[in-house]
Amino acid sequence: MARKQHKSRNEGPATKETPPPETPRSPLSARKRFAFAALALKPDLTEGHAALGRLFMEHGYFKEAEPRLRYALSLEPAHLEAMERLAILRERAGDGEEAAALLARCIAEAERRGDTVLAARLRQRRAALAPDAAP
Repeated sequence: MARKQHKSRNEGPATKETPPPETPRSPLSARKRFAFAALALKPDLTEGHAALGRLFMEHGYFKEAEPRLRYALSLEPAHLEAMERLAILRERAGDGEEAAALLARCIAEAERRGDTVLAARLRQRRAALAPDAAP
């Protein structure tokens, strides 16, 4: 029996802007199905939306990642991973102002939690983003 060929929604060569084609057996597909299954059981699971955002980013699906990260932040405004990843996306999109604001929120939250190592790393990232924005 011949195997069905699945067409990818992304045709053409993979570049930084065009992620590699997703196949039904790719690691992305399996992890994405698992995350969507978890969210079907508990749609307001902050970690599920943040994980999907991270997964999409890791595989180059930046447009799909942003709404997931924003939704995770709407559920839990102090979610550090979602804030930091969204800052990376906004910086990548050329919105340094929003990226700097998100990083400032991350720094404040990391300090509130007593995570000085993370706060220092985030300060370095913010300083690199906008040298005059660093405290």
